[in-house]
Amino acid sequence: MLFQFPPLIQAGIEAGKFAPVFSNGTPLGIARDVATGRFIGPAVGVINNGASLSPLTVPVNLAMGGFQIYQMNQGFQSLQASISVLQTTTAIIGVGVAATTILSAVNLYQTLKLRKAVEQLDIKVDQGFLDIRQALDAQGEEIITAVERAIYDINFEQHRVVLVRAYGLFTQAINRLASAVKIQDLVRRNAEIDAVRGMLYQAHADYANHQLMEEVSAPAKLRRFECAWIIEQTIIATYQLQEEFVVSGHRTEALQSEIKHNLVNVIDASESIEDLEFIFPEIVRINNHDLLLLENWKNSLNWLETLPESELKQLQSADFSAQMEQTKNTSIISFKKPVEQLFYDDFLSKSHPYALDTYLRILINKSIKREIQDYIIQQAEAMKYYSLNVKNLSLSSEVSLANMFWYFRSREVEEKTTD
Repeated sequence: MLFQFPPLIQAGIEAGKFAPVFSNGTPLGIARDVATGRFIGPAVGVINNGASLSPLTVPVNLAMGGFQIYQMNQGFQSLQASISVLQTTTAIIGVGVAATTILSAVNLYQTLKLRKAVEQLDIKVDQGFLDIRQALDAQGEEIITAVERAIYDINFEQHRVVLVRAYGLFTQAINRLASAVKIQDLVRRNAEIDAVRGMLYQAHADYANHQLMEEVSAPAKLRRFECAWIIEQTIIATYQLQEEFVVSGHRTEALQSEIKHNLVNVIDASESIEDLEFIFPEIVRINNHDLLLLENWKNSLNWLETLPESELKQLQSADFSAQMEQTKNTSIISFKKPVEQLFYDDFLSKSHPYALDTYLRILINKSIKREIQDYIIQQAEAMKYYSLNVKNLSLSSEVSLANMFWYFRSREVEEKTTD
């Protein structure tokens, strides 16, 4: 990963005056003065493999450590924007099997556009739900009518009640947290943050309600999980505000595991090519953006735990707000078709249909990858394909492994059928 710093800080880094902070060889999103050790400012963006990271559920300001109250507040605002979009798209998808036109109205591309519109206050939000006609204005009357039928379906009403309550709790908690961090008395401040965390746990329980989760399709399940992850990140941030860095780090690591487990659940629930077309680009993006930034957040928390008290106080008392305000709206977001969608289209045209499912499982579960490599080697040896050995397969991409697996599996099934 390569961190993007504000222009003045970047110029100082290039001149050797400033230097990015590293922890155990891993870069963190903050720079220091080489001569004095003084903290200069945080990064404002992250690039990985030549592309800017724009996760679905993880705010960059928090994932890069959330070193200060200002930085964390920006992260909370991003979380609010994300959860309103994800919650609304949950309503649009509804319960049961969603029509292809409805899924296309809230796919990865459309969701990213909606989130940006909410952040810029271009769309009204009421009880956690966007104004549908305003949000989908560019998609035509036919799609809007189909979406409105799905939203007001009687079967979704119980879900709507729970989601409204959860969003209300989340919003109250965020507002209360904004006041809590201003309390000077440490005991009272921590008590108020504890109360906020209790509200967040209630909201999380609603979004992660297992009974309601079982009633929805794979795309809707994914959206509900994403809302729950956002709440969990806010809970992690409350511990961080109390300087409980060990707890925050452990919970961040647990969240990474929970996300992977939830994604497998979503893949298992997928019942059609339409489901797969919806979840595939999103799961790829979550793996390549969200989980990567969560790993960086965990590394930042581990680093904060090792900082001497004097340096921690210096970091927390420094004022970086002016730098961040100057760069907050300077990034240009292109709303071309997401690379994950292009990747899906290309993969679908060249691969065995079941390889799409297998690819996702390999991507998020390394033990599955090893099992598939072992299976390919076993089948290859039986067919005297000696080039498919451990060394060569270790260099193979997940795409290649998924396709090789289904090549051999199809042959195996065919042979058993003809016996």
